[in-house]
Order: sequence, then C-alpha cells, then structure tokens
Amino acid sequence: MPDREEEEARRAILEAALGSLEEFRNRPEPVFPEVYDDLAHHYRQRLAILNREDDDSEGPSKAALHDHFVKISQELLRIERETAVRLRGSEPWSS
Repeated sequence: MPDREEEEARRAILEAALGSLEEFRNRPEPVFPEVYDDLAHHYRQRLAILNREDDDSEGPSKAALHDHFVKISQELLRIERETAVRLRGSEPWSS
C-alpha cells in the first residue's frame, strides 16, 4: 500500500488537475462542456478512491483499486492507439 506521503502527493496532483479543469471550464465560451463534465467525473472518482476510509473489510484496498484503474486505463489507451493506426491505414471514411 502506498505510504501516507505518496497518498498526499497523489491527492494534491488530482486536486490541482480538478482546479485547473474548473478554470478551463469557466473561460469565456467553453467548447464542449460535456468534455469537462466527463473529465471532472474521472478525476473525482480517482480522488474518491484515495479518500476512501481504510477499513478491515474484505473489500479491495485503495492500492488495489488504483492499480486496477491504471491497468484498465492503459489497456484502453493501447486499444485506442491500435484502432487509430488501423483506421489510418484503411480506406478513407465516407461522408
């Protein structure tokens, strides 16, 4: 399990990202507000994992949840990249 200092650093990083996201959202004429909502939801979920109270239940630990989140996120990014490369090499899209 990550030590307390590492948890605090992760929390500070996520809170800084959320704060910046709110600043971006509040700029004049924000484009695609649903993108900001989606990203804010993502960062709040990550914060919720860090803020979850440790207990002695048999549920997953914060570290296990975080590790699984990172693993799935990396796999999805890999799939996105592979799909983009495949599409780049295929026939042009029809309009």
